[in-house]
Amino acid sequence: FPLSVFTSPSLSLINANAPTMDTVKLNAAALGEKQIRVMSTATFEATVLREAEMDGAQWTEAAYNMISFTKKGSPSPAHTRCNAHFGFFATLQDAGKNFPAIRATDIALRKRYVSTPFAYSRDLYDRELYNEIMEWRIKEPRQTQLPNGGGRGATPARRARGGGGRGSAPFQKGNAGAASSTVCLVCAVRGHFYSDCNSHSFSDGTPLHCSIRDRDIRTSGSHETLCRAWNAKGAAAACLHDQTQRVHACSFCGNKNHHAFSWTCRANPSSN
Repeated sequence: FPLSVFTSPSLSLINANAPTMDTVKLNAAALGEKQIRVMSTATFEATVLREAEMDGAQWTEAAYNMISFTKKGSPSPAHTRCNAHFGFFATLQDAGKNFPAIRATDIALRKRYVSTPFAYSRDLYDRELYNEIMEWRIKEPRQTQLPNGGGRGATPARRARGGGGRGSAPFQKGNAGAASSTVCLVCAVRGHFYSDCNSHSFSDGTPLHCSIRDRDIRTSGSHETLCRAWNAKGAAAACLHDQTQRVHACSFCGNKNHHAFSWTCRANPSSN
């Protein structure tokens, strides 16, 4: 189904009008088999909402609803894939500027998977998003911009996640991706990525709350995996992942009422 089916207004419309909506044959009825008919998504998109025309708010709402829909019942491969798929887009910075490319990449990869299932690969998603950003940059140079920052050889998609050539390391707002201006999400010191952190304590000598394991930020005691995007951007991160997978808690102190770069529990080194 197109993502536009999963906005809350669309779901309400379908729920209220399902008996009278256009349907199509799901299978060619074999001898003795009951023919199955489902809602015509082509008619729905033509008369209600096309997924290629969704705005950012509609897309985000629909993504949440699709993830919730696939999660119902026991864990399924569909839910795992859906979570990984939208989880990739949830960590992107410059999402507003690049939303047309993000939306196009989302649609293309979902359609490809339905046609021929393939294993999730962050590198593949990076390449596909890069190509779409380039296409949209040519079409709409004033509306769609390649993200700034990142090291030599890093794709724009990687830079969009704030990590340059280092994967998905988020940056403090305004740092533009330069390592010299990056503030570490683990030790709160300026000058290195969290993935390169070798510190064992904060600058005042107190023990770190987290450490890096398998490229994730994990608490030293409970070994919970913390959300990098939320710690960098707070509520603005608009995370789509399950809270049991990446906990929203400050990587400096563990408090769930503020994110690391809110500088509630630590002094901001960028202001020094």
